[in-house]
Order: sequence, then C-alpha cells, then structure tokens
Amino acid sequence: MRAVNLIPYDVVVQREVMKRLKLWLGVAVGVCLLVFSLFMVQSIIVSSIELKVKDLESRAKLLKVRHNEYQKLKRRQAELADKARVVQTLLSKRDFIGLFIALEKSMGPSVRLNYLMVEKKQIKPGKNEKQWENTGYFVVRKPESRNEKIPETLVIVPNLIIRGVSLTHDDLAEFIRALEKTPLFDNVKLGYCRIKPTKKDILEFEINATITT
Repeated sequence: MRAVNLIPYDVVVQREVMKRLKLWLGVAVGVCLLVFSLFMVQSIIVSSIELKVKDLESRAKLLKVRHNEYQKLKRRQAELADKARVVQTLLSKRDFIGLFIALEKSMGPSVRLNYLMVEKKQIKPGKNEKQWENTGYFVVRKPESRNEKIPETLVIVPNLIIRGVSLTHDDLAEFIRALEKTPLFDNVKLGYCRIKPTKKDILEFEINATITT
C-alpha cells in the first residue's frame, strides 16, 4: 500500500524556501568573511608599506643631514686649505718678525697689546692704485719697477687688527702716529677708545692698519 504524504504542500514549500535562504545566507556570510579577510590582509600590507615608506623617509632625512654636513666639511676644508695657502704666501712675502719689531718700537711707555689678528679687508684703490698687486687672495704693494695700472674696483688687502690698553690718551695718540710713520702700515685708523669697565684708569683701544709690505 502506498504511503500517503500528510504534510501540507505550503509547509513543504516553506521548508524549501528556508533551506534556500539558509544556503544563500551561508554563502553571503562566507563572501563577507572572504572580503573581510582580504581587507585585513590588504590593511596589513598597506601598514607594512607605510612603515617602510616612513623608514625610507627618515633615512632620506638622515642622508640629507649627513650630505649637508659633508658639504659644510668640504667648504671648511676648502677654507682651511685656502687659509693655509694664504699663510704660506704671507710668510713668503712678509717679514713678520720685522712687523712685530715695528709694533714694539711704536709702542709708548704705557701701551700694552693683548690682541693681534690679520683679516681680509676690501678697499677701493685711490692715488696709490699703481702700487698694488693681486696675489690671488690679498692685494699687496709691489715694487716701483712692476707698477701697472689696476682698475678702480674693490680689492682685498691684509688688515691688521690691534687691540690693547693704555694709561693715557697721549701715549695712545703717539702710538698711532708712530704706526702711521712706519712703512709697514697704511690707512692706520682708530677703531675705538674707551675706559675699561673693570679699571677706570685704563683705556681700551682697537686700531686697524693695512699691511703694505
């Protein structure tokens, strides 16, 4: 005898619909999990790339700083080499012992020196323009037999800065006059003269003079 299906047709249809809904829901959940997994993997990859980019940027900044330091060191090296060349030129062309002797002879009884420095100074040649020679770093006086006209442009000459103390204005004035009479110096000018803050009976002074020979 054949079995009779007593389940109503609408219940069977409803069960089939629920099965299909569960199936599609499972597929949707699986797809969502897959997309989420891909998103997480992508986020991890992007994060690692960002970390590498930041690391490269920090290295690039460090390299830039090192490059700037290297350039500064190169410029400093060039300056030191230039100064060494200038010192050699000055030593070969100037009698510094004679310069110190001239300073000693020009000093008055109360004048004492505590600072000497040679620096570059720009001047515009005037009536004595035929007496200057460009040595590559300084412009110096040259012998009368080699005098040639030099264009009226700014030239660099060795300038001697003299600092010291004196007890009286008269001794300081006599020191300046003696320097002006010395053939080793030209354009002797008083930079400043003031009372020393710690000792009111002592004068501080600075004198600038161009070295000519």
